Amino acid sequence: MNWQSKLALAGAILVFSLKAEAFQIQQLYTPAIPVLPLFYGEKVLVQDFIQGAYKLAVIDVANGSSSVVYNSLQTYLDPVAFGGTHVAWITYSRGGGGGGGGLGGLLKNSAVPTVGAQVKYQVKVLPVNSSSPLDATSDTTYKEQLSIDGGKVVWTDYRYFSAGDTTIEVYFRDMAVGSERRITNQRGYKCSPHIRGDKIVWADYRNAGSASNADIFLHDLSSGTEKAICTESHYQDQPHVYGNYVVWQDYRNTGSDPKNADIYLYELSTNHERAICTAPGFQCYPQVYGNLIVWQDYRNATTDTSNADIYAYDLSTGSETVLTNRPDYQAEPQIYGDIIVWYDFSDNKVYKADFSVKTVKNILPLRLEKQTRSLVLSINGIGPVSKDIFTLNGRSLTGGGPAANPSSGLLIKKR
Repeated sequence: MNWQSKLALAGAILVFSLKAEAFQIQQLYTPAIPVLPLFYGEKVLVQDFIQGAYKLAVIDVANGSSSVVYNSLQTYLDPVAFGGTHVAWITYSRGGGGGGGGLGGLLKNSAVPTVGAQVKYQVKVLPVNSSSPLDATSDTTYKEQLSIDGGKVVWTDYRYFSAGDTTIEVYFRDMAVGSERRITNQRGYKCSPHIRGDKIVWADYRNAGSASNADIFLHDLSSGTEKAICTESHYQDQPHVYGNYVVWQDYRNTGSDPKNADIYLYELSTNHERAICTAPGFQCYPQVYGNLIVWQDYRNATTDTSNADIYAYDLSTGSETVLTNRPDYQAEPQIYGDIIVWYDFSDNKVYKADFSVKTVKNILPLRLEKQTRSLVLSINGIGPVSKDIFTLNGRSLTGGGPAANPSSGLLIKKR
């Protein structure tokens, strides 16, 4: 039965609703300053300004309770990483005194980083149940980026860097056993390292014919082997690994828009690569856990170029979901299990979405009405004729063929 027949049986008025699945989104934490929440296990780490000082605090995602795990920061740390049982960051000191905070742009953007006795860098690793951070390496040359999983930490290291040789290498240390280990031994810049379990991924410029050609590589700690994940001729960055999957942001489809990055995935067991999201605009900072992929997405940033949203993709169903598309900027989502967390600049709060808890809600109540009107019209001498007039929520729809309400964006086709 078509909708016109249903409408006639309903006494010329049909009321119905559009429904959609929604995910349970809850406010998790309200920081004093903008934060990038770092998520691992059941805990979220934030670097917040608490009682007049920068401190590292851990939030329980189940109940929102928070506790300070380290309160001896001298300044804001950048970068900082969270591995559940351990926190890692990079600090610097000048001339043998006055410990400094993270890089924070101080020297990070220099063409040649300042090295030697005047500036010393340290990779610090703090067990969350301790107040005393440990040194991951005795080398004090420039350190740039890092990642940690449990007590396993990786970082990018400038100890082989010079003005004529821009080689930066990836280093690793398991704080529970052994000493540091050099993971890469290739010329060229390395960046964006990420570790999960026995797998390390990073962006690598060893094949760069131009400054914009970075590839994705993986090192397996259990076998000691290295694998090229993506050597496509454009720029790939921000890799993230979990189990059988590696995801990254990819610039192969930029076209006329140099910021049109997409999300790609590589399946280790099948050596198969595929695109996850090629929507217009900038998609970035992907993370994967199990069958879920999340990322920050600018496809809706038309009038407001800082309007980033959070999207997710379920590999088990092949479906994409928008988790939040509120106005303003929603920052770099983090995923662990079925939980996704992010910071929202529209109200300066940390939110969480539980992908395992779905509800069905009404989006819009619809009221469709039919009226039959006689038209004073003669066609080849026959008339008058009648015409069905349909309205949707009080707005007129055309009587035949495809009919649309431009203001609502709805399309109704009479059959």
